Amino acid sequence: MAKKKSAREVVESKSQDVERVYLRIPGREMVDVSKNSSRNNADIDLDKIESELEDYSGDYSLLHNHTTMQEEDDGEYFSIPSGGDLGYFLSEKYGKRQKTMQIAQRDGDTGEVQGYIILRKTKNTKLIPGEENPFSIYGLAREVSDMDQGREANKLLDEILHEYHIKIKYVPLKGYTYDSKKLKFVRDENLEQKIKDFVLVGGIGGSFVLSLLFYSNITGNVIGSQFSNYFGVGFIILGLFLGGMWIYKKNKTSV
Repeated sequence: MAKKKSAREVVESKSQDVERVYLRIPGREMVDVSKNSSRNNADIDLDKIESELEDYSGDYSLLHNHTTMQEEDDGEYFSIPSGGDLGYFLSEKYGKRQKTMQIAQRDGDTGEVQGYIILRKTKNTKLIPGEENPFSIYGLAREVSDMDQGREANKLLDEILHEYHIKIKYVPLKGYTYDSKKLKFVRDENLEQKIKDFVLVGGIGGSFVLSLLFYSNITGNVIGSQFSNYFGVGFIILGLFLGGMWIYKKNKTSV
């Protein structure tokens, strides 16, 4: 019998190239409640959610993914909830029992999930009566033409979060960080730099260790001695070269 995949394994699978919406009920397997899924949009199958909740009276959450735009696409793309996300989350009719909404932000080029945007209601959260979504007037869009529009969208998002008493949290996955200036998840350059520094320092240390081993004249004869001496000098030069590169990179990044 095949082992069931966890929620994260399903959502973070690179085969997911369109948006999907999942219903999460505590103690139950996650259910796909997507309808009309495309690369940049997915409708929620309300009938399926209603059917799944018939024998359950507690709170639930929705988890869905956002794909980022690829390089050939126009405009900028930001890691923020859409107006549709907020409208359903705060709907008195549809979202009353929904306490959290999790959005997996995916990199459209690599297929990797960069991180999660988590919306959480508080005891003071205000719900919206009726079926109309008021957030379309805010101009909230994940895909806009330039950075200025992105900042405006993020400013409006902050106003909505404050007015309706919603908490938001950005949780980057390993190798990524959330850039509050760019308003999206990006590669963690500090982590990459640490890895490069580790490789350089390891190379320096390894070079000096090997130079000492070869310089110690292990073979005990004249030919072996000359041979090991040549290698020892070579490893010392390599160590000095790597050390110089490391110092140069450290000085460059500190400017």
